[in-house]
Amino acid sequence: MSTNVLVFGATGAVGSATAIEAHNRGAHVHLALRDTSKPLHKLSASDEKAGNYTRIAADLSDASSVTAAVKQSSATAAFVYTMHMAPDAMASTFAALKDAGVTYVVLLSSFSVAEPASATDMSSFIPGVHARAEMALQDSGLDAAMLRPAYFASNLFAYAQGVKKGRVEVFVPKAVFDYVVPGDIGRVAGGLLVERKARGGLYLHGPQLRPVREAVGVLGRVVGREVEVEEIGEEAFKKSMGHLPGVVVDSLTVSLKAMQDKPVEVFWSGHEEAVENIRRFGGAKPTTLEEWAEEVKGAFGGTSEG
Repeated sequence: MSTNVLVFGATGAVGSATAIEAHNRGAHVHLALRDTSKPLHKLSASDEKAGNYTRIAADLSDASSVTAAVKQSSATAAFVYTMHMAPDAMASTFAALKDAGVTYVVLLSSFSVAEPASATDMSSFIPGVHARAEMALQDSGLDAAMLRPAYFASNLFAYAQGVKKGRVEVFVPKAVFDYVVPGDIGRVAGGLLVERKARGGLYLHGPQLRPVREAVGVLGRVVGREVEVEEIGEEAFKKSMGHLPGVVVDSLTVSLKAMQDKPVEVFWSGHEEAVENIRRFGGAKPTTLEEWAEEVKGAFGGTSEG
């Protein structure tokens, strides 16, 4: 008999990978979507139809729809993501999940959250909003794993147009990141939904630490193009991030500036364990930046082989 699991955010890269991994491990995956007509990232319509998937209309910010989704699916495990603008830090969402019958939750949180979550700097928006959600989940009494991935490799899509033109503008190009791949995060989340092998905060890192300047160089090599990296200042960076809320941009700016003031071994302490978490709970070795770049090179102006 298959396990019933509920996945919110399945149209995104992490959510779809979570759904696929849970399905591959034998679960009946219920896809909770605000718009049930939307295509899913990495899950084709044919694979969805042939597999053990069911779409359910639900909105993570609407507690009543969360309750209905749990009851319709009979799911006892759910994957959810942090809602940045939840007025109660998602407390009502977690209460709805628990009251409707969910007993285990996998929350997509952030590397910026300290251990314990209450030790996080709440004055900065990004760490604060994730930490408050984690604390609300802990207070709910639900059994839970809080995934804390670091810098998504997919953040490099912001440089796609620059790579195509051969010139990329970067704020703090010497900042070092891990470039964790969303699909790897999803494999961990999907495995945990079915097997429930982790509880508490779980840091997840990509396997290689390197400065942004070097990462852009990887993109250039994959597409066969020389790419110049130009360092820009804080104001130019904030202007380029104008599509995001001001509090988010301010938080990003503070984090990036802080990174250049700390030794790599201090900022990325615990890196090896966080990489091993992907192997341990995701069932496969972490994807390298080169492997990811090769897979998505079309977005940076590359062409597929064959």
